[in-house]
Amino acid sequence: MVDAMGQNSTGNPYAEVKLGSLPAPASISDGVWLSGDLHLHSRHSTESTNNPLPKIFAFAESMGMSFVCVTDHDNHVQGDVANNTWADPEFKSDSLVLLYGAEWTTTRGHGNTFSATPYDHQLFYDIRDQRDTLIGRVKNELGLHLSANHPSGKDHFGYSYDIINSIEVWNSAL
Repeated sequence: MVDAMGQNSTGNPYAEVKLGSLPAPASISDGVWLSGDLHLHSRHSTESTNNPLPKIFAFAESMGMSFVCVTDHDNHVQGDVANNTWADPEFKSDSLVLLYGAEWTTTRGHGNTFSATPYDHQLFYDIRDQRDTLIGRVKNELGLHLSANHPSGKDHFGYSYDIINSIEVWNSAL
């Protein structure tokens, strides 16, 4: 309700509120568990191990992985991962689920983007120095999952944690 002064007059905002019943916890025995890697680089990242995509995919398959997301650094191609990593004729697999993504490389840190379908990464790259609110809005409009990378490293994620969906807790070079 709004009073004559245009103020919200819904009552005491600190009053105790009765909550409804909580949903049942998710089952850990139903469904399918998948394993994979959400942060790896191919020859399309100049500071990577220079591995071609087939070598990465073969290794992932040999380790029993179900999915991978190649997250090459977007700054090496000025944000155009769609015409580099994703357009590589070797970006295909008969046994792995391949996600679309990139390592969003900015002066304020790194984050990984993930999507089940191709998206306009160039747009996301182009707004990397804008305000967090705009970045969050564009991320949501693109339907991206954004993960804060290596939060304890020198190039930690320097944006508001309100705009992310997950935090990388471990990474390593194999």
